[in-house]
Amino acid sequence: MLLMVVAVGLMCGSSALGATLIVPSGYSTIQSAIDAAVDGDTIQVAPGTYYENLEWANKCIALVGAKAHDSIFGGEGGLSVVDAAGIGRCLKMTDVPDSVSIDGFTFASRVEGFTFTGGHMQYQEGQIQGLHFYSGGGLYLNNSSPKLEKNTITGNSADDGGGLLLWDSGATLTNNIITANSALNNGGGLFLDYSCPQLMNNTITSNTGGGIYDVFTGLAVCVLPGRTITNCILWGNSKYDLVVVGKSQPFVTYSDIGIGFVAEKGNISADPMFVNPSTGDYHLKAGSPCIDTGGNPWKLPLPETDFDGNPRVGDGNSDGTAIVDMGAFEAIVGLTPPGEDVIVQPKDPATGETPVTLTFDKVTGDGVTTVTSTTPSEGQGPPNGFKFGNPPVIFEIATTAEFSGSIEVCFDYSSASYGNKAELKLFHRTDGGWVDVTTSIDTVSKIICGTVTSLSFFGVFESEFVDPVELLQELAGRVITLNLQQGISNSLDAKLQASMQALDDINENNNVAAINTLQAFINTVKAQRGNKISEADADALIASVQKIIDLLGME
Repeated sequence: MLLMVVAVGLMCGSSALGATLIVPSGYSTIQSAIDAAVDGDTIQVAPGTYYENLEWANKCIALVGAKAHDSIFGGEGGLSVVDAAGIGRCLKMTDVPDSVSIDGFTFASRVEGFTFTGGHMQYQEGQIQGLHFYSGGGLYLNNSSPKLEKNTITGNSADDGGGLLLWDSGATLTNNIITANSALNNGGGLFLDYSCPQLMNNTITSNTGGGIYDVFTGLAVCVLPGRTITNCILWGNSKYDLVVVGKSQPFVTYSDIGIGFVAEKGNISADPMFVNPSTGDYHLKAGSPCIDTGGNPWKLPLPETDFDGNPRVGDGNSDGTAIVDMGAFEAIVGLTPPGEDVIVQPKDPATGETPVTLTFDKVTGDGVTTVTSTTPSEGQGPPNGFKFGNPPVIFEIATTAEFSGSIEVCFDYSSASYGNKAELKLFHRTDGGWVDVTTSIDTVSKIICGTVTSLSFFGVFESEFVDPVELLQELAGRVITLNLQQGISNSLDAKLQASMQALDDINENNNVAAINTLQAFINTVKAQRGNKISEADADALIASVQKIIDLLGME
């Protein structure tokens, strides 16, 4: 990156390309694998914690942790953690070139998919002193230009550069999380000294002793695009988020910066709205100002994926235009991270709306929650006694997240019209059919909620209101058409009229009186069934009256 001082154009010698060294099955320690590796080799480190102080010099190799290649180890999960245990650095890199050309192929030096923690480099009285002897608690780079991708650098400390020190170096940092490190002097997260790095889509937060401290003086210049900070979040660090010492300023664009804000293209200074920074969850909440507000002014290759491996670039705010986000995480609509009382508002791809809010009691494994509206198909009709709104619609909700406990599901039903909103119910379809899960309804805000323990199809239905008086009037007309003997016809009609009168009389126990009279109607019909009333007519009358009795019994 530097034309004069920073020798990032170093090239390694050639060798056969492609050896893969596996830790710990092939090599018991990461350091032993580094020592054995030659230019073009890749070291793959299985999940686990490795208590080591790594040193890497004069080699173009790739050091790849489990986060970057979990499938190689059977998808067993877990992280590759380098823990210095409070003694020395996690990783020291000296004279590591950016790439090497081997048999016509370009091979880049790379560190990807690790957690670096427990590094500690601070001067104690009586110790030898020298420039940066006690800097770079987590990672120390001198005259080195590797790619650092998808790493978590946390819990490290030093006099300067608690998380990282870049000295006379030109590394490329992409999709890293640098958090909870500390520096006695400056650069709790990152200390840059005479270096020309490119920082893209990193999250640097909650470090003590500052976020980034950039010292660049003298006559040295950087190869274009130079020292760049793009699409990064520098927020919530103590003392400052960004400080630049010297006349040469880095190009800082499309980044969210708190203390030390730089008024350049695309920069903002606003709460990034992390999901839960107290637990180290730096995903972006819906509505974050960092969603779809990044950029690429230098036309550099944007990372294809984010820290989690999710695709970049996405349309995180669902406005129809995909723009890269700031920070290490690309916002995923419906993202469901681990935690308690996790709120998710997935968008319906059919409408672009957010029709439902889900609150998970507990999410134990992250995933994505989706909602899709659809026209009911055959076999997906409303439950008995209910009908669809207009237009008829049901919602299918699914999640790839692992969860326990219950889920509160709240639907906004304002997109459909209902004739009797006070009688709306939220139903969940299970193997046994539709189940009423309603717990509350707000007819002003048009929000209806329910509680479930699984996800599938949901629907908001309106109870079918049938006027029992109208049914009784219809039934009286049918009795007349049967041409029964006058005495029987009059008896049945009298019972129907008495039932209607009971329902109209506000001074009586309406339903009970009507039901008793209708039961007498049924008894009369049964007595004449097959005699003065045909069996078919009698059965039809009994069925109609029983339907009215059932309806009155539900009110």
